[in-house]
Amino acid sequence: MSDRAAFRRAIERQNLDELIALFREDAVLHSPITFQPFEGKPAIRRCLGIILEVFQDFRYTDELDAA
Repeated sequence: MSDRAAFRRAIERQNLDELIALFREDAVLHSPITFQPFEGKPAIRRCLGIILEVFQDFRYTDELDAA
């Protein structure tokens, strides 16, 4: 399974553990709504946990591929 497919599956299942497992320990997430990036898995976990809570009914309706 591709990383993109695994990410989508974790999002659709709202499975935070599965989602965070896809990130490296030293990952950095740059958000379009904050000035400071989220650095490391613990910070990214907090951010994505909030997002999953807020967007409980999130679902993919389309997916773009630049390849």
